[in-house]
Amino acid sequence: MRAQPRRLDPAARNPHILEMNITVEDIAACRKRVKIEVPADRVHHATKQVAEEYRRMAKIPGFRPGKAPLHVIEKMYKKEIESEVQRKLVPDTFQEAVRSRNLRVVSQPEMEDLSYQPGLSLSFAAVVELAPDFALPVYKGLTIPQPDQTVSDSEVEEMIERFRGEHADFTDPDPPRPLEMGDFAVIRYCGHCEGKPVAEWSPDHTQLGQQDRFWLWIKEDAFLPDFARQIVGMKIGDHRDAEITFPEADFMVPALAGKKATYHVELLELRQRMLPPFDDALAQRSGAASADAFRAEIRKRLESGKAGLIARQRREAVAQHLLSSVNFDLPEKLVNNETQETIYGIVAENQARGISEDLIEEKKQEIFANAARSAKDQVKLGFIVSRIAEKEQITVTQGEIARQVATLAAQRQVPIEKFAAQIGNHQGAIASIRESILVNKVLDFVLQQAKTE
Repeated sequence: MRAQPRRLDPAARNPHILEMNITVEDIAACRKRVKIEVPADRVHHATKQVAEEYRRMAKIPGFRPGKAPLHVIEKMYKKEIESEVQRKLVPDTFQEAVRSRNLRVVSQPEMEDLSYQPGLSLSFAAVVELAPDFALPVYKGLTIPQPDQTVSDSEVEEMIERFRGEHADFTDPDPPRPLEMGDFAVIRYCGHCEGKPVAEWSPDHTQLGQQDRFWLWIKEDAFLPDFARQIVGMKIGDHRDAEITFPEADFMVPALAGKKATYHVELLELRQRMLPPFDDALAQRSGAASADAFRAEIRKRLESGKAGLIARQRREAVAQHLLSSVNFDLPEKLVNNETQETIYGIVAENQARGISEDLIEEKKQEIFANAARSAKDQVKLGFIVSRIAEKEQITVTQGEIARQVATLAAQRQVPIEKFAAQIGNHQGAIASIRESILVNKVLDFVLQQAKTE
């Protein structure tokens, strides 16, 4: 039987750790102050090392390179040497202290109370946030629902109808007739609410106030609630008033929510939609060989989409189980940073959808509350996942990161080289991608161990 190698603790490998005075104080559940006092001999040794480096590089009149007396170097470069000693000793001794106390630091240290006497002593404190200590919840043998992945014939037919609609022709009714449900109307309208134009209530949403040539598909709740029904029966050239009530919940213009308005409408044109038959000729316009081949392709796409959706739903079920099965304190700084990132994402998404800055400002308290809840869950799940990954030896490879980068680049329709350069300039982007991959791998691992119902 081979003898096992003797494990050395950090202090045995680096005797300076024994000489350092290290104190860890509690500030909050996950926040500590680490006080470090570096002994004089180590400060003196570091000072001499730095001075020797300066002597090798310095050009002193009257002395050959590297031959000037050390006391001359120490005098001439006193401030530079002191600064370099601190620059080296503070991070080195901090890392040694963290390792010696087995502290799982998850934030950049906040350095304070630095005291330095050249060649004699160095002391400082570092405020850090630590990973929480908690017992892992049960994550093997869970019962997770398995939704039906079957794609129905009606779902396939619905997609075929959409495809037919994309290739529909629009013709004038022959003979001419009044507007019916299902038609397309070109209308001119102007709305008034409480004695003033709707346009004055909603300057950021001009379409809501008035339009001169507005194409409208006449169906239930098109444009505004009950608007389409009230103009059914109009003939080209007719004028009519439509009385509507703006929605109360989540309406795009909060000042109008729940209010009544009158829209004066003129029908300019009327078009009926003529759907083409679903045959081989139409299917070939999609690149398929025949109608049957296109139908099979649609089913395949729907099955793939449903499988992806169900996989996300099952991962979410696992994540919610893990989150609800254990409680522990979270590092405040991590939660705050995650909250800010989430808020940035929500605002950017709303701006991309055309939501005005004023509306976003009005909703800022709601946005912050939602972001804070989401951030806490994300940070908490990250710690749980990390512990499971450590226990089960689940890791993320460079190849997996590269494939995810390529996928993200393709989704954004950006050349992979350009996208890689962009995220390379974004602090923490690769770490975020790595964490996302790890979360999915761990959740998939839990699902593999789960029972279905």
